[in-house]
Amino acid sequence: MLSRKNDRDLGAVSVEFVTSYLVGQRVDEKRKVNASNRTARFNHYKGHIPSEARQGGSLIIASDSEHAHLVMRGYTRVAAYDGSSADRVLGKRSYYFAPVSGLAPYSQGVLQTVHQTASGIDPETGYTIGEVTGGVIEDPKIVPLIDRQIANQRQTSENLLPVYDDAGKVVAFERAADVSRLTSLNRSTNLADMIGVWRGRQVEEMLAQRVNEELVHNLHDIWKEGLKEGRKDEFVNIAKLGRNADPILVEAARLIPKQVRDHVREVFGPDTFMVRRDMLLDTFGARQASVGDLFTGKTRWKPTVSNEFEKIAVGMLGKNAYKYMVSSEKNLQELVNNARTLIVVKSVVVPAANMISNFFHLLNRGVPLKAIIRGAGSKTTELNTYIRRRKREIDLEVDLRSAQGRNDLVAIRKIQNEIKSLKDSYRRMSIWPLIENGEFSAISEGQRQT
Repeated sequence: MLSRKNDRDLGAVSVEFVTSYLVGQRVDEKRKVNASNRTARFNHYKGHIPSEARQGGSLIIASDSEHAHLVMRGYTRVAAYDGSSADRVLGKRSYYFAPVSGLAPYSQGVLQTVHQTASGIDPETGYTIGEVTGGVIEDPKIVPLIDRQIANQRQTSENLLPVYDDAGKVVAFERAADVSRLTSLNRSTNLADMIGVWRGRQVEEMLAQRVNEELVHNLHDIWKEGLKEGRKDEFVNIAKLGRNADPILVEAARLIPKQVRDHVREVFGPDTFMVRRDMLLDTFGARQASVGDLFTGKTRWKPTVSNEFEKIAVGMLGKNAYKYMVSSEKNLQELVNNARTLIVVKSVVVPAANMISNFFHLLNRGVPLKAIIRGAGSKTTELNTYIRRRKREIDLEVDLRSAQGRNDLVAIRKIQNEIKSLKDSYRRMSIWPLIENGEFSAISEGQRQT
C-alpha cells in the first residue's frame, strides 16, 4: 500500500499506472529468473522489490570471537543473534552496527563489477544478494541434519532459509536476520525512489554484460598480439595471482562477476586471464584510497606501517579512532565536493573562461570568428533540443513499461513508434558523433538540473 509520502512523490500519477508499471517490472524480473538455471527458479524471492539504506551505516552478523577486532573498526555490539534451534553450528553470534561504511567507494574501470541478480538472489548460486544475513551453512554433512530438524525448531524471527540446487534438493542454509534489527539502516520505503533503483539495476545488468564481453574479447586480442611481438613479460595473469600480489589488484580481481569469469574461461582457456600491466587500472579500476585502509590492511603500505599507524591513532583517539577518522575524512570530502560544484559548475567565472578558451583554440585553428559565433549558437540549440527530447524519451519508457504491464498492445505500439522517432532524430543532429562516443557525459547532469 502506498504511503502519503509516496503519493506526494509520485505526484499526479495514478495508483493504477504505478501498479501497471510494477507488473511490467516483474515481467522483466521473471524473464531473468526463467532465463537462468532452475536454481534461480527454486530460490528467488516472489514479489521482491529492492530497498536501499539511506545512510552509510553498516550492519553485520558476526561471531563473538571477532568482537575485539570489530570494535577497533568502529562497530558496536547491538544484540545477540539467537538464530534457529535447528542450527548445529551456530556458535555465539551477535548483530554489530557501525555508523560509517567499512569500505571506501570503488572507482570502476572498463570492467563493470555489477553482478547479475534475479528477484533478490544470485541466479547461479541461489544465495541472497543485498540483504543482511548471518552466513551460509554449506557442509554436506550438516545440511541434511538441519533439514530433518528444521520442522521441529523453536519459533524464531531468525529463521534458516533453505537453498536449493537445480534438482530441488536442499544444499545449503542461509541465516536470516530479524527484520526488526534492520531499522538501524534507515532503509528507504519510498516507492518512487525504489522503482527507479530497481529499473536502473535491470538496465545496468543488461548493459554491463555487453560491455564486459566486449572487453574480454579486446583483452584477448591484445594478448595474442603481445605474444606475436614477444612481449609476454608485460602481461599479468589475473586468474593466478600469487600470495605476494598487489592487494589492491587482488581485491579488484575478486570483484569480477561470475558471468565474466565464465566468459574469460571460454575465451582465454582455464586459469588464464592475461592483461597488460599498464592497462590494469583502466581495466579493473581500484577502490579509492582512504584513511580507513591503514586500519583494514587493504593498502600497499607495509603491514608494519599499518600496525604502527593504528596503534598511534588508538593511543590518541581511543577505541573509536577508526570511526572518528573515517567520519572526518568523509566530511572533508563532502566539503571539497560542494566547493568544487560551487566554483566549477555554479560559478559564472569558470564556464566563461572555458568558453573564451574554446574560442581562442578555434581561432588558432583558422576558424573565422563569425563561424565560431554562429556555430556556438546552433550547437547550443541542438544540445538543448537533445536534452529535451531525451527527457521525453525517458518519460515514454516509463509509459511503455506501464502499458506492457496492462498488456495494452495499441499503446505499446504507439509508444514504441514515438521512441523510435526520437532516437532517429538524434542521428540527424550534427552533434550526434559526439553523443555516440560518450563525449556529452554532462548532458545527463544538465537533465537533472532542468
